[in-house]
Amino acid sequence: MSYKLAHTIKQENNASIFAIRYSPDNECILLGCSDGHLRVYDAHDGRHMYTWNTSGKKQIKLPVTSLRFRPFTQTRKNIVLVAGSGGIVQHWHITSGRCLHTITEPNNQVYAVDYRDDGKFFATAGKDAAVRVYDEATKSLVVTMKGGSGNSAGHANRVFTLKFAKNDPNILLSGGWDNTVQIWDKRKDTAVRRIFGPHICGDALDLDSNNTILTGSWRTDRQIQLWDFSTGKLMEEIKLPEDPNTKQRCSIYTACFNGDSDLIACGGSGSNEARVINRSNGKFVGELTGLDKAVYSATFSPDNAFLAVGGGDGNVYLMKRTGILSHER
Repeated sequence: MSYKLAHTIKQENNASIFAIRYSPDNECILLGCSDGHLRVYDAHDGRHMYTWNTSGKKQIKLPVTSLRFRPFTQTRKNIVLVAGSGGIVQHWHITSGRCLHTITEPNNQVYAVDYRDDGKFFATAGKDAAVRVYDEATKSLVVTMKGGSGNSAGHANRVFTLKFAKNDPNILLSGGWDNTVQIWDKRKDTAVRRIFGPHICGDALDLDSNNTILTGSWRTDRQIQLWDFSTGKLMEEIKLPEDPNTKQRCSIYTACFNGDSDLIACGGSGSNEARVINRSNGKFVGELTGLDKAVYSATFSPDNAFLAVGGGDGNVYLMKRTGILSHER
């Protein structure tokens, strides 16, 4: 089994792509761009469908920094949570182009958002090092979590990634510049534990159903690491190779599991590349190398048939799966 480049979608204005997501029904690909626009493409043929301006009539177009689709229901689909560096969090209906709701977090820049799997709550994080949880139905703030207890003092710097735990509806994880992953309980207003080590500068934190934590760090060694959630101990490190031409290694901006959690996708700067890693043996089963600019975001399609990659050059690279995944070491 491998992932190989199958198609490239080129934007007309080449705006950098800071966030990329497939819709839960696998029908479209959504881009969050440096010029403050959302761009929607057909997931099957790459056709441009819509462009929406998240900045409205403002002269300064602030970047879209994070995207999460709300879990689909029978009555409400295609609603996406959009974060902006201007401290704005918006709900957009991407097929009608309507901004349904706007939340402003004063004196903050929002870099990360996430939904709980049931869609009842969403969370935000960013420049002010706090994690905020909101009620989806009322859009009201439930709790602002900052600081810590026990062995954790909370975040001391910007937060770039955020994730609800899969097996506990009250637990969230976050990571950022301060070389920690913080573990939060939304029933409290402080962090309850921390993992020290990862230097996270993008959407590079994930959690599988077995409570294994994936982190991607913006540095030239120890970039991809797997941690045990219960103990906080490091389980595995995956070494990324040096680019034979530039002699650089990839500093990671984005890392995630696929839906089955048997693959890891990652990408970043330095060597300007994206890779797919087989978790069972650590082998690379997909490579997108030699790009002109950094990779900022990557996401698997819901059926795991494609990996969509976006970054500084404004292109969407679609890598297609071929064959069957081997679990042999």
